[in-house]
Amino acid sequence: MSADISFNKVAPYIGIGFGNPTAGSKGLGFSFDIGTIYQGAPKAKLSASGLIEPSASPDQQEKLESNFSWFKWYPVLSFGLMYKF
Repeated sequence: MSADISFNKVAPYIGIGFGNPTAGSKGLGFSFDIGTIYQGAPKAKLSASGLIEPSASPDQQEKLESNFSWFKWYPVLSFGLMYKF
């Protein structure tokens, strides 16, 4: 059995952060960003062969998509450390 899970090809991002790696004087600097990506509800495609072939029915595929429907938003947290010469 195999499952192919896919999301939207375009995923908008919204976030807020601070830090600028190109500004400031020489030395150590840092940046921080927090936000979220909207990737939409996942789409599933199941396939199976042999005795478990009925497990890949459209009903099961729909049930799998339903179980992952909450996973539309993906959180992002980013820290950056830089050194300017």
